[in-house]
Amino acid sequence: MGKMLEIFDCRSDFFFFVTKKLRTLLILFINIPNTLNMKQGA
Repeated sequence: MGKMLEIFDCRSDFFFFVTKKLRTLLILFINIPNTLNMKQGA
């Protein structure tokens, strides 16, 4: 039971890390066109 809990804990940590990375990438992808538009407009 203890071993099972450890594995689950590691997995949830990994999942949290991955979702955080994906969110950061998503924000970057959304912001890149905005910054490009600003440079063209300036």
